Amino acid sequence: MPQFTIAIAEHLIPGLQTVVERYNKDTGSDLSVTAWITLHVQELAVAEQLVAEQTRLQQQSQTDLVAALTAVRDRLIAGEPNPATGGDA
Repeated sequence: MPQFTIAIAEHLIPGLQTVVERYNKDTGSDLSVTAWITLHVQELAVAEQLVAEQTRLQQQSQTDLVAALTAVRDRLIAGEPNPATGGDA
C-alpha cells in the first residue's frame, strides 16, 4: 500500500489535537491524530462514489415509495382493508 508523509507545522498540532478530540467525543471513537488523518483522507478519496450511491439509493427509494403508494391506492379503491390500519378503507 502506498504511504505518504506530510509535514504539519508544530504550532498547528494543538489545534489538530483539539479537532481530533472533538471528533472522538462526537463519534465515540478513540482515534489518534494519525488514524484520524488517514480516515479522513480515505473518506475524501471515496466521497464522489458515496455521493453517487446516495443519489442512486434516494432515487430507488422514491421509485419504491411511488410503487407502494400506487399499490395501496389501488387496493383501497378496490375496497380492500387499509394495510396501514388493518381496518376498512
